[in-house]
Amino acid sequence: MHVFATLALITLTQASAIWPPTEAPEAESPDVTIQTIDAEPLSGTIVGWTLQDELVLDDPSEDAPITVDSGQIVRITCEQAAEPLRQRNGPGKSRPSGRPFVVELIGGDHLSGSIADAAEDNLTIATSACGQVSIPLGHVAIIKSPAAASPRWKAVLGGLLRSGPAADDRLLLANGDVLRGFLRSIGATQVTIEQDETPLEVPLDHLVAALLVPTASAPATGLRARFTLTDGGRITATDLTWSRGSVELTAFGERSLNVPVDRIAQVDVAGGRWVWLSTLAPISEQHTPLLDLAWPPARDANVLGRPMRVAGQPYERGIGVHSASSMTYDLAGAYREFATSFGIDDDSGTFADVSVEIRVDSSSRYQKEHVRRGELHGPVRIDLRSANRIELIVGFGENGDVQDRFNWIEPGVVR
Repeated sequence: MHVFATLALITLTQASAIWPPTEAPEAESPDVTIQTIDAEPLSGTIVGWTLQDELVLDDPSEDAPITVDSGQIVRITCEQAAEPLRQRNGPGKSRPSGRPFVVELIGGDHLSGSIADAAEDNLTIATSACGQVSIPLGHVAIIKSPAAASPRWKAVLGGLLRSGPAADDRLLLANGDVLRGFLRSIGATQVTIEQDETPLEVPLDHLVAALLVPTASAPATGLRARFTLTDGGRITATDLTWSRGSVELTAFGERSLNVPVDRIAQVDVAGGRWVWLSTLAPISEQHTPLLDLAWPPARDANVLGRPMRVAGQPYERGIGVHSASSMTYDLAGAYREFATSFGIDDDSGTFADVSVEIRVDSSSRYQKEHVRRGELHGPVRIDLRSANRIELIVGFGENGDVQDRFNWIEPGVVR
């Protein structure tokens, strides 16, 4: 289980990923364990859940079903499905073979599978988790072939993205050429791009990536649920209805999608009472190197830009820093509690040694000396009622700043 008791965590039974895609039989709703920001863990079966209302839990030890307000839920995790996914995509690991394309969507979502068709403003991709999914092309940012995962093409794609928004769709080809125009279609064997009203056909196996001009905007307000599927795909839903065997999502604008419950690895709820600190901008951040090398903080990654891992456990959410570091956040009296765990990243060495301090309105609320590699500390919970600022400090330890790559693990504030 992850790091702090304020996380709302729902642990499901084992889910499996099947490739190639098959029609999945309807699954029974599994037993779950729920932890809210206020209550002790609950166990039972989800009777139903609508995102804009509440989750209903059937607990055999209780006479009546238990209801949980959706705004209190932070994360839903199927540990038996999520752990293989974490190990597969962890440091030094790669995605399994057999998924020829990755489709990256606006807002950070993505799906993997075979491109079935892309025409008439829709892209259809065959996934292992939820079969064929039709996505409005206006929500698609990048379509990547397997070749795009190589270091060479990652660098080229990075350069194209850093060049800023483009007025036209772009096709990156295996010979290094970049074609610009309007993407008309993608089929099983070819891609068609229109240049000066003239269609140009390109064999699909010549395509490294297609960079599209999105026309839709990602949802930014209200409750949202980001589903991580057993095949690694991610979909953000603006509404959902969870029944015993499946979940009907509203995603990609107003499009409906049905996902079997046994194909869900994790759900993160945004827009509720929990706010990840890594999504907030500090009013000040400072790094004081012992010598001359500067290490800016990294959001949801360690300070090297790699996946965070502490004491052998990977984490998706957090802030990676290097000693000595100080970050200050404006609270404006809007939050009631802060929670975090922390530790030296596993990418560090045995010389790493830091001190940790948390200050609220200039008053020290927590201190820890000699934090070393291989130890996960916390959860630490701090009352923030009426507080205006919080400061997270990582200081030098016994060996100066040698190997001091530190992670604030899953830090968040509660409204």
